[in-house]
Amino acid sequence: MKLSKILPLAIASVFALTLASTSNNIYACEKCKVSQEIGQFEEQFITFKVSNESGQLEKQFVTYKVSNATDQLEEQFVTLKVANEAGELIEVEFPKDPERVVVLNLQTLDFLDAMGLGDKIVGVIKDGVFPDHLQKYIDNEDIVNVGGMKSLNMEAIESLEPDVIFSSDRTKSKYQDLSAIAPTMAAFIDYEAGFMNSFRTLAKNHTAIFNTGDKAKQIIADYQARIQKIAEFAEGKTALLGIFTSKLNTLGDTSRCSIIVNEMNFNNLAADENPDHANLSAYESWLKYDPEYMFILDKNAAVGAEAVSAQEQIETNNPLIEQTQAYKNNKIIYLTPGNIWYMADGGITGMDSMISCIEEALGLK
Repeated sequence: MKLSKILPLAIASVFALTLASTSNNIYACEKCKVSQEIGQFEEQFITFKVSNESGQLEKQFVTYKVSNATDQLEEQFVTLKVANEAGELIEVEFPKDPERVVVLNLQTLDFLDAMGLGDKIVGVIKDGVFPDHLQKYIDNEDIVNVGGMKSLNMEAIESLEPDVIFSSDRTKSKYQDLSAIAPTMAAFIDYEAGFMNSFRTLAKNHTAIFNTGDKAKQIIADYQARIQKIAEFAEGKTALLGIFTSKLNTLGDTSRCSIIVNEMNFNNLAADENPDHANLSAYESWLKYDPEYMFILDKNAAVGAEAVSAQEQIETNNPLIEQTQAYKNNKIIYLTPGNIWYMADGGITGMDSMISCIEEALGLK
């Protein structure tokens, strides 16, 4: 409930209390009622006596001071900087510990699941392929389907009367429309800001809204320690990042999967590639770079498309790839689960899966 809506309730409750005649027992009940409804008043009051028409009966009246109401009411909200439809950071006021949440991205869905707050979700995107650990929210018939990542059902979202909406980078154009329904935060990994920096910001913002204490902070500290061990192993080792659709595309240092070459410290030989999805690459260029490691994300598998696997297409009857040291030394690593690397990177549990994928491939687990 907004501050502007609560203050009139506070004032009205004070007037009602002031007009009520009370015995000691009734007085205690009225005091309790005010505390429960608005809980903002100082425990100070003024008591005075009046007489009835015959001058025989005295009654007590009580009124509470409201000088601290505004400050305490403001504690029910938190102001955060979030990206609008233009990618600009703006300040938005969010209710703390909201009860009705609409989720339009997998990072928030993962966070709520990891923190045991899945019961707050009233609407979620259900069109598409989702990681196994989040499938239960897709299958839950009590949670309303509000469309897909790029095709939202705005009427369904509005009908749910959410306290807060968590959108994504894929729904930027709808930010103003969503904000007209409820306070909205676009939750996604900003690769240009740095994967772990963005991951920590997401966790911090979600923690501030849902009041989950140090739980996420402790998990992130553990992830950071594991990443550091990978970084020590990767020191001085070369790599290429690729995403495979029907052809192999090269990824730069500020694109999807860049945690491998930034935080995990592999030297990306194609660091300056355009981060806009990927650059189309001929196998000749990968042979020319000839990295020690190749990290490849199979997009078709990630989105559930029926297609020949990336591994089969890249490594079968491909004399150019067969000449690379990564192929010869069995260091072509396919990033799994693909749907986490492609759509849910930056989730709490998803992050664990991503780190585990690299640890296992490198023999560090």
